[in-house]
Amino acid sequence: MSFLFPGMLLALLAVGIPLVVHLFAFRRYKTIYFPSVRFLREVTERTDARRRLRHLLVLISRMLLVVFLALAFAQPFLKQPDEVRTAGRQRISIYIDNSFSMEQAASGGTLLDEARARAKALLMAYQQDDLFQVLTNDFSVAQQQWLDRDEALKRIDDISLSAKSRTLQEVLRRQQDALSGAPGRSFLISDFQKNLIREMPVRDSLLTVTLIPLQASSQENLFIDTCWMYAPVQLAGQPAKLYVRLRNLSDQPVREGRLTLVINDAVKAISDFAVEGGASRLDTLWFTLSDTSWNRAAVTLTDHPITFDDAFYFTFPVQSHVKVLEVSERQANAYVQAVFSAAGLFRYEQVQAAQLQYDRLRLADFIIVSDLAELSSGMAAALRAFLEEGGNVAIFPPSNARLDGYNSFFQAVQAGQLLPWRSGTQQLSRINAEDEFVRGVFSRLPDQTAWPQATGLFAFQREARTLSRPLWSCSDGSAVLVKVPVGRGWLFISALPLSRDHSDWVLHPLFAPVLFNMAAMRAYVPAHAYPIGAEGRLLVKADALSSDAVLQLRNASGGYIPPQRREQRAVVLFLGHNDEQPGFYEITDAAKRSYGWVAFNHNRSESDFTFLNTKEIAQLAASLDARVLDQPASQLAGTLSGHVAGISLWKLSLILALLFLLLETALLKVR
Repeated sequence: MSFLFPGMLLALLAVGIPLVVHLFAFRRYKTIYFPSVRFLREVTERTDARRRLRHLLVLISRMLLVVFLALAFAQPFLKQPDEVRTAGRQRISIYIDNSFSMEQAASGGTLLDEARARAKALLMAYQQDDLFQVLTNDFSVAQQQWLDRDEALKRIDDISLSAKSRTLQEVLRRQQDALSGAPGRSFLISDFQKNLIREMPVRDSLLTVTLIPLQASSQENLFIDTCWMYAPVQLAGQPAKLYVRLRNLSDQPVREGRLTLVINDAVKAISDFAVEGGASRLDTLWFTLSDTSWNRAAVTLTDHPITFDDAFYFTFPVQSHVKVLEVSERQANAYVQAVFSAAGLFRYEQVQAAQLQYDRLRLADFIIVSDLAELSSGMAAALRAFLEEGGNVAIFPPSNARLDGYNSFFQAVQAGQLLPWRSGTQQLSRINAEDEFVRGVFSRLPDQTAWPQATGLFAFQREARTLSRPLWSCSDGSAVLVKVPVGRGWLFISALPLSRDHSDWVLHPLFAPVLFNMAAMRAYVPAHAYPIGAEGRLLVKADALSSDAVLQLRNASGGYIPPQRREQRAVVLFLGHNDEQPGFYEITDAAKRSYGWVAFNHNRSESDFTFLNTKEIAQLAASLDARVLDQPASQLAGTLSGHVAGISLWKLSLILALLFLLLETALLKVR
């Protein structure tokens, strides 16, 4: 048997106290004068014998009480069998969670300060020549090294907050890699935020795991969760609407909050808000865009003490107009020309199919194919490439169209096919109001709507793998206008031609706004705000970039070259492999030509202060066959020494001390 605090064994000297008390008590006597003791002598002798036995038992109980109390404070333990202990120098891996949630206030400063203190305390439970790994969320190469105790103490002092967050499975796998299949001990010091357990970790029999949970003194945080633009395409001179989602994790409401929108270093909008405790709120900011090309925007609020998520950065391009190209058999369609020529937001151009150079297609944002009797294979290939790169295409075949070329194209993009023209009166009375494409066209359909009529149309034949979705239908359910996602763009197919010969839908009030949405909305809107540390793909259009040139991301303090791959007339950048800082990065080539901007933000998963409770931590420990230690740093070294050395016996000593106290009390009451 060994002791964690052998100095407490000096308290065993107190065993002499009850012995001295009893010796003096036995020597005291009283003289009683009685006329005759002849008849009492036998009773007195029997009584004295019982009294001496009781006094002796009380003495033994008191002495054992003192002995076991001293042992309980000395904390005895039994050493583990040799086969359980690691031969030679032990290997101990200590993970310290340094994510932003560890910025919360605790009794000893912040949770990160408390984590450092506990890590140092557990180091003192081991020998100087044992080997230690100090691991954080950074997962740097240096953290795979094994250190002695002094080096580990210095490494712990250098730990600071990091924008990165890891799962428990990633941490355990990293520790196992460092051990290289050898037995070792793992200590996990964390606030055990729920995003740490995105998947249940796999237990390793060679790794002895100990969980050391930390708890903040308060859990308060108001932050910007995310924001997004209402319209996918922003046009200069037009009002723009920005949605901002706020979350308040405090129990107390925020009554006088303020949001500030800054675009290109100029304040564009300010909004006051209130949000209840434990609730979220969707706020709206309106502003007018004036600068074309790329804009750098930041939405900010003020909140303490957690500040890393008080700003959200994003970038977006602004177009001066939307380029619309109509490809037709001969002259421009009068209705299409009337819709787009009257609106200053669009630059309309018409070209005859026989004179079209396919390279001109990629210069447009929206292509309308109208009244082509036949769709050639070359045109179909050019349209498909345009769709793949993110453009929108609308096809309005004439009633006498030869459908072979059309259907070959439709089937290639999984849009189904058109059946031959059929005559018969139909009413176009159904519109898919739930689709995001139609949702913004009107706020509410009137009960008495004058729907357009058609005297004939094509019928759509859907197949098993068809991706088309109807936007406008007839009263019998047959589709008139469908939307099909193709690559990064949308393909719109009409069962009616753009003429008055077979229907009056080109004169209906809904026709123009639906055509506007075809031109303005996008199936693929590239994200220009990425969480730091998360893997992502950024598509950059770079027609003029040579095949051997590379793109880089630059901010005010420098730049780096991310992994990238060339795809036709674009470059895909793979993000999340570098330590970006929150803010804006310009996409440039070696000649410093600009190809756009991208923004990075701290990962909002760290802002969600939901943590594992005591029961959930116990369940996690059971799944890992781990122990949980939640003592303060001042007691942790002694407790860990017992766990490292063997089986603790202080609880048993305390129980025995209480039993002998009860025995003494019972003996004193016996007469």
